[in-house]
Amino acid sequence: MAVLTTAIIFFRDSSTWVFVLCSIAEVLLVWLIKPGLRNSSRARGASSPDLPGGRASFVSVLAVLLLLYIAACLVVSVLGGILDFILYDVLSNEKLHYSPEDTFKIGLLRSGPPILAANILSRIPINIVDRFIVIFGGFALSLPLKGIFKKRPR
Repeated sequence: MAVLTTAIIFFRDSSTWVFVLCSIAEVLLVWLIKPGLRNSSRARGASSPDLPGGRASFVSVLAVLLLLYIAACLVVSVLGGILDFILYDVLSNEKLHYSPEDTFKIGLLRSGPPILAANILSRIPINIVDRFIVIFGGFALSLPLKGIFKKRPR
């Protein structure tokens, strides 16, 4: 999905290709938290204190997903805000299209915070919704794939 998003962004406005760093940061974050999720959802037959048969409880999987959701929201908001600040405020590039984040940013700037803070804070409302869909939706879509790609003993 990150590759598709990057391709669309590049062809739409090639000056914003640096925002692919947000996608890379999120993929790395998922990769770092994946062992915690894997440990929360052990395969059948493994010893697990959560449930008989080695399956993790719904609560433990939900806790790891919530941690990932909050971390992804913060990381993508901070990194995106910093990149936006550098691209359009420090380097003074021309914005060719406006996003919902820009609407929030204008509203925040009327209150007088620093531009960098407005760039970061304006992304949080969008990322709260977006990361929820990405993290929980991605996990739900991955469940059927676990059985397909599960390593079978030889």
